[in-house]
Amino acid sequence: MELRIHSLKAAPIDTANAEFQRPGVTAKVENMTEEGVKEAIDKVVNHFQWKGPVGISVTRAIMRLLGNQATPKVLEAMMPQSKGKVATMIHTEAAAYAEMYFGPGRDAEGVVVVCTIGKGMGTVTYNNGQKVRNSTLTHLTWTYERELSKLQKEWGWDGVAPE
Repeated sequence: MELRIHSLKAAPIDTANAEFQRPGVTAKVENMTEEGVKEAIDKVVNHFQWKGPVGISVTRAIMRLLGNQATPKVLEAMMPQSKGKVATMIHTEAAAYAEMYFGPGRDAEGVVVVCTIGKGMGTVTYNNGQKVRNSTLTHLTWTYERELSKLQKEWGWDGVAPE
């Protein structure tokens, strides 16, 4: 699952080869509250009739909403059918993990930096297939996020493409 402020996207994946097992679905997060997030999760879980393990990538906004340290427990409580089988991580880490273990990064040697660019920017660094701890480059993106915030206010843009 990929949980963002506006929506939740999900699809069953075969973790042995990273292939989609069924087409994915999207559920809107109707309101940015814990209840709104739970409703979106319920729609997806019910759609797939899912009871197995769940991986969820979340944005920083979702982490702030649910509480940074509490997020994994809160999300697991929303899916009692998967109790003990829910793993969460920030989007950038999930993207890097997927690239390094299922994508082209698995054959890469030396240093690999995986970047995600969206409303914010994120980075994860790997060295010879191992994640380098405390190597985030987020401090380099603070200016980007500040400037983006100013542009959003100036132009009345909330991050969603206009119709």
